[in-house]
Amino acid sequence: MAQVSETSTVPASIYTPEGRRTLLIAIVSTAIIIPSLLTPYLEPVVTLFPIVAITGVLLVRSGRPARIPTWVVFNTFSAYIIVYAAYSFGTTFQLELLALFLLGMIVYDTLGVKGGQMQSVAGKMIQYGVPLFVMVPHNRAFSFEAFREIVSEEGLEGLHESDHGISMLGVGDGFLPGALAVAAGNLGTQFAIGPVAVSLPQVTTALGAIIALGILMWAELPRAIAALIVSVPGALLGLAVGLLLDPVALESLTVPQIPFF
Repeated sequence: MAQVSETSTVPASIYTPEGRRTLLIAIVSTAIIIPSLLTPYLEPVVTLFPIVAITGVLLVRSGRPARIPTWVVFNTFSAYIIVYAAYSFGTTFQLELLALFLLGMIVYDTLGVKGGQMQSVAGKMIQYGVPLFVMVPHNRAFSFEAFREIVSEEGLEGLHESDHGISMLGVGDGFLPGALAVAAGNLGTQFAIGPVAVSLPQVTTALGAIIALGILMWAELPRAIAALIVSVPGALLGLAVGLLLDPVALESLTVPQIPFF
């Protein structure tokens, strides 16, 4: 069956290197900022998650709505998952314990990329239509159906030199630093940003992750690296800056309490 481009309604500038980088950063940054600033209002995100997740997979696998490019639908649900996971992790785990977990994830993600496990998992998720990363096509001729077929038959390596290559960031690259920002909301002096109250460490943690991802996306690296090893240190550095600027927050830190079952 002939593959038809589904991107004709998307501005051509999106497919340039600058356009792809800008869109990726915009999506992930928005998904980090929402749980960081709107924490008190996001309980419905958790309640609705099973319904939204199943709906997302069904829409992606069926290519619906027909008038919207499937990769746009895919990204919408990926962003929702980032918001959901950042809120859930950030409100469940103690900040200090979460920071230790993130350090462990840096090691895991680095080894996973080098060993090929992360690429294998990404390939499986693509085949199943599960939105676990944010993507931007390289070419206006991109077809999500053809993209899935190539990955299913040849793996991610089969996308090279094809019209269906993509730039991507995993949801973990956004939700893990986002979770740290959410957890940091319990530290220090609260101040108002419109109708919401946030703390300085909360804001600097989110900004640190976003700035780090921006630097990564615009850096000319000789090879791809795990984005988590940049976004998490950026968030941790942002947290440190916020703690130094707010002595009240620094005094409220405690020794991590690891639960035993």
